[in-house]
Amino acid sequence: MKKIFLLFVLYSGVIFGQFTVSNNNWKEIGKYFEGIKLYENSDKTKAKISYLDYNTIGNNASVLNPSKSYEFIFSTEKDTLDKLHKLIIEKIQEKKKQELILTFPEGVLTLDFYAVNFVSFKFVNKATNEDLKRETVGLNINRVNKLFGKK
Repeated sequence: MKKIFLLFVLYSGVIFGQFTVSNNNWKEIGKYFEGIKLYENSDKTKAKISYLDYNTIGNNASVLNPSKSYEFIFSTEKDTLDKLHKLIIEKIQEKKKQELILTFPEGVLTLDFYAVNFVSFKFVNKATNEDLKRETVGLNINRVNKLFGKK
């Protein structure tokens, strides 16, 4: 009887057990402190920007140990990040205030060139169903290069 019960427990564990497969193959490309990090998956079909929302940084108990970071994951091709880096550098060097809106299936990424030498990323993430536009800290050319793993 004990053997039958043990066999039943093992069998039910296999049938009703839940297995999850996680896809944690993100490679960090670069970062600017802990405020913003750029990742790319191994097959270069997606990129992820992990960031602190600049508008809520002051609400955290500690900027060095934030309680909430956000992610924006978007589809890419093999050269998308290089093209994006080049575009940002060119627009910063133009020294004009402007906004560029990049639309992805996962949401909208707005590049806000709000000062002569700075750009911030603004996100509308379709996956979160929030009607918020989150924003990163401002980045100059050196910070953009660090974020994209250049120089």
